[in-house]
Amino acid sequence: MRLGIDQKMIHNHLSKMPVLANLINADLSLGFTVAQVARKHGWTEPMVWSLALEGKEDHNRFKELGWGLRAWDQWEFNVCDKRFGDEWPGRIPAQLIAHILFYFSRPNDLVMDPMAGGGVTPDTCLALGRRCWAFDMEERAETRPEIESYAWRYSPDQGLSWPVNSKEKADLIIFDPPYFDKKADGYGEKCISGLPREDWVLQAGM
Repeated sequence: MRLGIDQKMIHNHLSKMPVLANLINADLSLGFTVAQVARKHGWTEPMVWSLALEGKEDHNRFKELGWGLRAWDQWEFNVCDKRFGDEWPGRIPAQLIAHILFYFSRPNDLVMDPMAGGGVTPDTCLALGRRCWAFDMEERAETRPEIESYAWRYSPDQGLSWPVNSKEKADLIIFDPPYFDKKADGYGEKCISGLPREDWVLQAGM
């Protein structure tokens, strides 16, 4: 529905997916890089990484991605890995999300990102074998169909309204704070991101 595509077309396309994956795996086995294979087949790099890293342990995934696993408390990443996520105000490093996933989740866990922004979390989850529910205020069905559009609402009597009602509980929630000054003009009057910093911290901790 979000893509405006007929269900029958999706059904027909899904039947071809194993063949497409075989073609990509064949190219990877010939020594082509993930970036080369992604360009050739018109896939995103995180999608190709998900195939290239399938079945590998997290340690090996980090090694293949060229990320050093940091075991100490303070993580400082000077650059964002451009392979994951879109250009976005306040873009967070995929390395940071990967470390959170490594230490606080397991493969196939469900990760929820209610403020997904440029898509770093869903991209990193794809590469590390985690499932992801992602939401953001902006509707980008054509470029980011996996990120559902949702405007957070807050009321003093009911608190935050959550974007999903599901029988399945998320194993991990990535809840990074909003960029209060950087994007203040884009926040709706009743949006959670428009709350004063102190109120936002109070609500996020509830």
